[in-house]
Amino acid sequence: MTDSTGREAVDSFFDGLGKLGYDPMLRGVHGSILFDIAGAGRWLVGIADGAVTVRRSELVQADCVAEVDVPDFVKLVAGELSVVTEYLQGRMKVRGNLGLGVVFRRLLPAPRRSAHATGISV
Repeated sequence: MTDSTGREAVDSFFDGLGKLGYDPMLRGVHGSILFDIAGAGRWLVGIADGAVTVRRSELVQADCVAEVDVPDFVKLVAGELSVVTEYLQGRMKVRGNLGLGVVFRRLLPAPRRSAHATGISV
């Protein structure tokens, strides 16, 4: 994947998220998550009782801040990687309200299991 392809995938994800408007899985959730995607920019995702807003931002403060590089973020939103695994392996840094980061996982596809992990031979 080229740098521009990765940035386009990041832009596409946040554009789609911004068009979501409301997600019932986020009802009762309030807060902001700043995604600092190295090499692609920053996006501020606001959640107010299920209503989702997204905008590019130069802010460095939010209730939760997630830092990750473009290739890993693209794999996360494609369901190729797990947020938890990325965090535990230090490839994604999260600070602030970790509960918001966990809630945000609901908007991502479930990680696909590899044939190796499931014991399926191909």
